[in-house]
Amino acid sequence: MTSERFLESRNSSTQNLFFPSVGPFAFTSRVSTVPTYIHISKLAQTNTMGSMSQTKPHVVCLGDPKYAGAGYITSFSKTHTFSILSAVDRASTIALLPPLIASKGPIDAFIIRMGTPPYEPFDAELLSALTTHCKIITSASAGFNEFDVDWMSEQGITFCNSVDAVGEATADMAMFLLLATLRNTSQAEKSVRGGKWRAGGNTALSPARDPTGLTLGIVGMGAIGKVSLYLLYSCSEVWILTQ
Repeated sequence: MTSERFLESRNSSTQNLFFPSVGPFAFTSRVSTVPTYIHISKLAQTNTMGSMSQTKPHVVCLGDPKYAGAGYITSFSKTHTFSILSAVDRASTIALLPPLIASKGPIDAFIIRMGTPPYEPFDAELLSALTTHCKIITSASAGFNEFDVDWMSEQGITFCNSVDAVGEATADMAMFLLLATLRNTSQAEKSVRGGKWRAGGNTALSPARDPTGLTLGIVGMGAIGKVSLYLLYSCSEVWILTQ
Protein backbone atom coordinates (compact mmCIF):
# COMPACT_ATOMS: atom_id res chain seq x y z
CA MET A 1 0.00 0.00 0.00
CA THR A 2 1.44 3.33 -1.06
CA SER A 3 0.91 6.20 1.31
CA GLU A 4 1.95 9.82 1.78
CA ARG A 5 2.75 11.50 5.06
CA PHE A 6 1.92 15.10 5.87
CA LEU A 7 3.22 17.26 8.67
CA GLU A 8 0.60 17.82 11.33
CA SER A 9 -0.32 21.44 11.99
CA ARG A 10 -2.96 23.60 13.60
CA ASN A 11 -5.01 23.26 10.41
CA SER A 12 -4.55 19.51 9.94
CA SER A 13 -8.01 18.88 11.37
CA THR A 14 -9.56 20.42 8.27
CA GLN A 15 -7.45 18.38 5.89
CA ASN A 16 -9.33 15.12 5.73
CA LEU A 17 -12.62 13.77 4.38
CA PHE A 18 -13.73 15.72 1.26
CA PHE A 19 -10.99 18.36 1.47
CA PRO A 20 -8.95 18.41 -1.76
CA SER A 21 -6.05 20.30 -0.15
CA VAL A 22 -4.38 16.97 0.58
CA GLY A 23 -5.84 15.00 -2.30
CA PRO A 24 -9.02 13.03 -2.83
CA PHE A 25 -10.55 11.38 0.20
CA ALA A 26 -7.59 11.36 2.58
CA PHE A 27 -7.90 9.63 5.94
CA THR A 28 -5.67 8.80 8.88
CA SER A 29 -4.61 5.18 9.02
CA ARG A 30 -4.79 3.11 12.21
CA VAL A 31 -1.96 0.89 10.94
CA SER A 32 0.77 3.04 12.46
CA THR A 33 1.02 5.09 15.62
CA VAL A 34 2.31 7.91 13.42
CA PRO A 35 -0.59 9.53 11.51
CA THR A 36 -0.29 8.56 7.84
CA TYR A 37 -2.67 10.03 5.29
CA ILE A 38 -3.60 7.39 2.73
CA HIS A 39 -4.90 8.59 -0.60
CA ILE A 40 -7.52 6.46 -2.26
CA SER A 41 -6.10 7.60 -5.60
CA LYS A 42 -3.00 5.54 -4.80
CA LEU A 43 -5.11 2.41 -5.22
CA ALA A 44 -4.81 2.89 -8.95
CA GLN A 45 -1.12 2.02 -8.63
CA THR A 46 -1.78 -1.25 -6.79
CA ASN A 47 -5.07 -2.31 -8.40
CA THR A 48 -4.28 -5.39 -10.47
CA MET A 49 -7.49 -7.41 -10.58
CA GLY A 50 -11.24 -7.45 -10.66
CA SER A 51 -12.46 -3.85 -10.72
CA MET A 52 -14.15 -2.16 -13.68
CA SER A 53 -11.09 -0.06 -14.57
CA GLN A 54 -7.42 -0.62 -13.86
CA THR A 55 -6.88 3.14 -13.64
CA LYS A 56 -10.08 4.23 -11.88
CA PRO A 57 -10.55 2.68 -8.42
CA HIS A 58 -14.14 2.01 -7.46
CA VAL A 59 -14.98 4.11 -4.41
CA VAL A 60 -18.34 3.69 -2.66
CA CYS A 61 -19.80 6.04 -0.05
CA LEU A 62 -22.33 4.75 2.46
CA GLY A 63 -25.06 7.35 2.04
CA ASP A 64 -25.02 10.64 0.18
CA PRO A 65 -21.95 12.83 0.96
CA LYS A 66 -24.12 15.94 0.75
CA TYR A 67 -21.55 18.25 2.33
CA ALA A 68 -18.81 17.34 -0.14
CA GLY A 69 -20.10 19.68 -2.81
CA ALA A 70 -21.17 18.77 -6.33
CA GLY A 71 -18.07 20.34 -7.88
CA TYR A 72 -15.71 18.23 -5.82
CA ILE A 73 -17.64 15.02 -6.50
CA THR A 74 -17.55 15.78 -10.23
CA SER A 75 -13.79 16.34 -10.08
CA PHE A 76 -13.26 13.22 -7.98
CA SER A 77 -15.29 11.12 -10.41
CA LYS A 78 -12.89 11.95 -13.24
CA THR A 79 -10.23 9.77 -11.66
CA HIS A 80 -12.42 7.37 -9.67
CA THR A 81 -15.53 5.32 -10.28
CA PHE A 82 -17.67 6.85 -7.54
CA SER A 83 -20.87 5.24 -6.31
CA ILE A 84 -23.31 5.97 -3.48
CA LEU A 85 -24.85 3.12 -1.51
CA SER A 86 -28.27 4.46 -0.57
CA ALA A 87 -28.63 2.35 2.56
CA VAL A 88 -30.25 3.82 5.66
CA ASP A 89 -29.51 1.10 8.21
CA ARG A 90 -27.74 -2.21 8.79
CA ALA A 91 -30.31 -4.39 7.06
CA SER A 92 -30.44 -2.28 3.89
CA THR A 93 -26.63 -2.15 3.74
CA ILE A 94 -26.39 -5.94 3.80
CA ALA A 95 -29.12 -6.16 1.15
CA LEU A 96 -27.80 -3.47 -1.23
CA LEU A 97 -24.04 -4.15 -1.24
CA PRO A 98 -24.09 -7.36 -3.38
CA PRO A 99 -26.29 -5.87 -6.15
CA LEU A 100 -24.08 -2.78 -6.30
CA ILE A 101 -20.96 -4.91 -6.68
CA ALA A 102 -22.67 -7.06 -9.31
CA SER A 103 -23.62 -4.03 -11.40
CA LYS A 104 -20.56 -1.80 -10.99
CA GLY A 105 -17.76 -4.18 -10.08
CA PRO A 106 -15.72 -4.90 -6.93
CA ILE A 107 -15.21 -2.07 -4.44
CA ASP A 108 -11.68 -0.75 -3.83
CA ALA A 109 -12.53 1.69 -1.04
CA PHE A 110 -15.58 2.09 1.18
CA ILE A 111 -16.37 5.43 2.84
CA ILE A 112 -18.47 5.65 6.00
CA ARG A 113 -19.84 9.07 6.90
CA MET A 114 -20.94 10.48 10.25
CA GLY A 115 -24.12 9.11 11.82
CA THR A 116 -23.11 5.47 12.19
CA PRO A 117 -25.51 4.13 14.92
CA PRO A 118 -28.13 2.69 12.47
CA TYR A 119 -25.41 0.58 10.84
CA GLU A 120 -23.32 -0.55 13.81
CA PRO A 121 -21.35 -2.63 14.38
CA PHE A 122 -19.19 -2.57 11.27
CA ASP A 123 -18.21 -6.22 11.25
CA ALA A 124 -18.03 -9.30 9.02
CA GLU A 125 -21.80 -9.71 8.89
CA LEU A 126 -22.25 -6.19 7.54
CA LEU A 127 -19.22 -5.88 5.26
CA SER A 128 -18.36 -9.40 4.11
CA ALA A 129 -19.35 -8.53 0.52
CA LEU A 130 -16.35 -6.18 0.37
CA THR A 131 -13.69 -8.73 1.22
CA THR A 132 -12.99 -10.03 -2.28
CA HIS A 133 -11.28 -6.82 -3.37
CA CYS A 134 -11.60 -3.90 -0.93
CA LYS A 135 -8.32 -2.33 0.20
CA ILE A 136 -9.51 0.53 2.41
CA ILE A 137 -12.47 1.15 4.70
CA THR A 138 -12.61 4.72 5.92
CA SER A 139 -14.62 6.47 8.61
CA ALA A 140 -15.39 10.16 9.00
CA SER A 141 -15.51 9.61 12.77
CA ALA A 142 -12.59 10.18 15.10
CA GLY A 143 -13.27 7.06 17.17
CA PHE A 144 -13.23 3.48 15.97
CA ASN A 145 -14.80 1.42 18.77
CA GLU A 146 -17.76 0.50 16.54
CA PHE A 147 -15.48 -0.98 13.89
CA ASP A 148 -14.10 -4.52 13.94
CA VAL A 149 -10.58 -3.46 13.01
CA ASP A 150 -9.13 -6.91 13.80
CA TRP A 151 -11.45 -8.57 11.30
CA MET A 152 -10.62 -5.94 8.67
CA SER A 153 -6.89 -6.49 9.20
CA GLU A 154 -7.36 -10.24 8.77
CA GLN A 155 -8.97 -9.54 5.39
CA GLY A 156 -6.05 -7.35 4.31
CA ILE A 157 -8.19 -4.22 4.55
CA THR A 158 -6.66 -1.02 5.92
CA PHE A 159 -9.02 0.83 8.25
CA CYS A 160 -8.70 4.60 8.45
CA ASN A 161 -10.44 6.93 10.87
CA SER A 162 -10.43 10.73 10.78
CA VAL A 163 -8.54 11.45 14.00
CA ASP A 164 -8.63 15.24 13.68
CA ALA A 165 -12.00 15.51 11.96
CA VAL A 166 -13.82 17.25 14.80
CA GLY A 167 -10.90 18.03 17.12
CA GLU A 168 -10.63 21.72 16.29
CA ALA A 169 -14.39 22.34 16.23
CA THR A 170 -14.84 20.59 19.58
CA ALA A 171 -11.96 22.50 21.16
CA ASP A 172 -13.40 25.77 19.85
CA MET A 173 -16.77 24.93 21.40
CA ALA A 174 -15.11 23.95 24.69
CA MET A 175 -13.36 27.32 24.86
CA PHE A 176 -16.60 29.10 23.93
CA LEU A 177 -18.54 27.38 26.73
CA LEU A 178 -15.72 27.95 29.20
CA LEU A 179 -15.63 31.69 28.54
CA ALA A 180 -19.43 31.87 28.39
CA THR A 181 -19.59 30.38 31.87
CA LEU A 182 -16.92 32.65 33.31
CA ARG A 183 -18.30 35.78 31.66
CA ASN A 184 -21.96 34.85 32.28
CA THR A 185 -22.79 35.65 28.66
CA SER A 186 -26.01 33.60 28.47
CA GLN A 187 -27.62 35.52 31.32
CA ALA A 188 -26.29 38.79 29.95
CA GLU A 189 -27.81 38.12 26.53
CA LYS A 190 -31.20 37.28 28.06
CA SER A 191 -31.06 40.47 30.13
CA VAL A 192 -30.27 42.63 27.10
CA ARG A 193 -32.86 40.98 24.85
CA GLY A 194 -35.48 41.37 27.56
CA GLY A 195 -34.62 45.02 28.13
CA LYS A 196 -33.85 44.30 31.80
CA TRP A 197 -30.12 44.98 31.93
CA ARG A 198 -30.61 48.42 33.58
CA ALA A 199 -33.41 47.39 35.90
CA GLY A 200 -31.26 46.30 38.83
CA GLY A 201 -31.94 43.41 41.17
CA ASN A 202 -31.74 39.83 39.95
CA THR A 203 -32.32 40.85 36.33
CA ALA A 204 -29.35 43.23 36.12
CA LEU A 205 -25.96 42.39 34.71
CA SER A 206 -23.54 41.16 37.35
CA PRO A 207 -19.72 41.26 37.32
CA ALA A 208 -18.18 38.22 35.63
CA ARG A 209 -15.00 36.33 36.42
CA ASP A 210 -11.74 37.08 34.64
CA PRO A 211 -9.92 33.94 33.41
CA THR A 212 -6.52 35.52 34.01
CA GLY A 213 -4.72 33.73 36.81
CA LEU A 214 -7.11 30.78 36.93
CA THR A 215 -5.97 27.17 36.62
CA LEU A 216 -7.45 24.93 33.94
CA GLY A 217 -6.97 21.17 33.80
CA ILE A 218 -6.99 19.21 30.54
CA VAL A 219 -7.51 15.48 31.07
CA GLY A 220 -6.24 13.61 28.02
CA MET A 221 -3.99 15.14 25.38
CA GLY A 222 -5.60 13.69 22.28
CA ALA A 223 -6.64 15.71 19.24
CA ILE A 224 -9.13 17.84 21.20
CA GLY A 225 -6.81 18.33 24.16
CA LYS A 226 -3.92 19.45 21.97
CA VAL A 227 -5.98 22.01 20.07
CA SER A 228 -7.46 23.26 23.36
CA LEU A 229 -3.94 23.74 24.69
CA TYR A 230 -3.01 25.68 21.56
CA LEU A 231 -6.02 27.97 21.98
CA LEU A 232 -5.28 28.56 25.64
CA TYR A 233 -1.67 29.50 24.95
CA SER A 234 -2.90 32.28 22.70
CA CYS A 235 -5.38 33.61 25.28
CA SER A 236 -5.00 35.14 28.73
CA GLU A 237 -2.50 34.14 31.38
CA VAL A 238 -4.08 30.89 32.49
CA TRP A 239 -2.27 28.17 34.40
CA ILE A 240 -2.70 24.88 32.54
CA LEU A 241 -2.44 21.37 34.00
CA THR A 242 -2.44 18.44 31.56
CA GLN A 243 -2.66 14.71 32.02
